[in-house]
Amino acid sequence: MEYLVDNGYVDASARRTRQSYEALEDPDPDSLLDAANIMAAQMNQHRQFPTWLESVFGGLYQKIRHPSLLEVLRALHQKGVTLLTTNYDDLLEKICDLRRITIHILDTVGTIVDEDGLSSKPVVNRLVSQPFTRVCAASAVSHL
Repeated sequence: MEYLVDNGYVDASARRTRQSYEALEDPDPDSLLDAANIMAAQMNQHRQFPTWLESVFGGLYQKIRHPSLLEVLRALHQKGVTLLTTNYDDLLEKICDLRRITIHILDTVGTIVDEDGLSSKPVVNRLVSQPFTRVCAASAVSHL
């Protein structure tokens, strides 16, 4: 919420903003989800979700403290291991020289078989460089 308040998109004294801050004070998971839902609604209303993601994760590559971990991922990729992430950073793309996968080409990703033998599609979320892709809520993912 600080991003929205600090950048003038919402007023800190607005009812929903106050509700979000109050919900964050309560350690109950339902309250934390309430705060996240309020923030997501405000981000979407003001079309700031991709911009916020970029502000949080855009410089992550420069902050790597253990590059050897990424070298291991690169080696696995070079041996043919499929790497998927739902993170909003671009670390795998940079270290493995990969093209970004978006929700727009989800059908080309293939399917994953879960423990019950049911086929389900992976959701690969990428908003930083693809601002028109969408993140699905947990309740919507089951419909894919």
